Amino acid sequence: MGIRAARRPLTGPLFTLLLLVLAAGQPACAESFSVLSQNMNRLFDDVDDGNQEKILARAEFRQRIAGAVRKFAGEYALPQVIALQEVENLNVLRRIAAGIRRQYAIDYQPVLIPGQDISSINLAYLVRADVTIRKFSQLFREQRLAVDGGPLFSRPPLRLEACLRARCLTLVNLHLRSMRGIDSANKGTRVALKRLRQAETVALWVNRFQQANPGAALMLLGDFNALTPADNHVDVAGIIRGNPDSSRTRLESRDLVDPDLLDTVLGDIDLLTGVLTYHVLPDVYLSGDVAGWVGGNSPATVQGSVIAVGDGFVLNPGANALGINDAQIVLDGGIDIKTSNGVIHIIDAVIVPPS
Repeated sequence: MGIRAARRPLTGPLFTLLLLVLAAGQPACAESFSVLSQNMNRLFDDVDDGNQEKILARAEFRQRIAGAVRKFAGEYALPQVIALQEVENLNVLRRIAAGIRRQYAIDYQPVLIPGQDISSINLAYLVRADVTIRKFSQLFREQRLAVDGGPLFSRPPLRLEACLRARCLTLVNLHLRSMRGIDSANKGTRVALKRLRQAETVALWVNRFQQANPGAALMLLGDFNALTPADNHVDVAGIIRGNPDSSRTRLESRDLVDPDLLDTVLGDIDLLTGVLTYHVLPDVYLSGDVAGWVGGNSPATVQGSVIAVGDGFVLNPGANALGINDAQIVLDGGIDIKTSNGVIHIIDAVIVPPS
């Protein structure tokens, strides 16, 4: 079985790592199993559920659903499994699935178990109807953080076992603790410890899974909120992968995974180079120049392809931003950051070359 994954390299504020293990017992063949991971940037619906959650205006909700349908179909060709982060509920999933069915006559099955996040964002899957869902469950929901007794995972990892005919895959959708507040004098220690314990808990589970299921295929994906190389606090990605680098971090961890997981992004140098150089223009352009490219006339990137500049992000329309493909430049503090060798404009997602 071939397994294809839409890969989101580690860059920008939504750090996403895709890890993949294919065991020797799963030989490659012509049959394809495609998987996408996408952070939906806090996609709430237009219904008040009484949870003090954010409620979108009806027009904005419809626009964001339509944008998601276009993205999943146009850019990713409607993969068999779509792993989602930051969606509110089953209503959101059903509306996306209904839009896909209406436009493309393809059915998706929604999978979501509410977590414990105070803002009501959750992990979920959309699974195409030609894929059999064997079972799904949350992991580590009851585990607590020793430092204060709070939940170790506000968004418990969502495990899915799915089969495409005779070939099966176990996926674990993750949305780990971000680095927000990690340098704070008041809560920095708690943030760092939570990131460490989450990574170690996932790594220990992966190791047990591999020992109990030799020959099984396992994929970890989602929003890891991690840097590679590691930040100076915790090597989250390295811990989960099975090769932590404690030489540069304040909190150490031992190797908990054997055999190591394979990083399908950093292991593909051509892919990584192409995506990174697609984020670079060969000259200095300020925000005023970029704004002038709305609708066309943008220069080619270092990778060689041209970016598309618009007036909003397809998954979050109406924001104070300029759209770059299906990401957005954050105008408040994210533009015209001058460095010794160029200018930086911060975008809120990875952009992928057309190829």
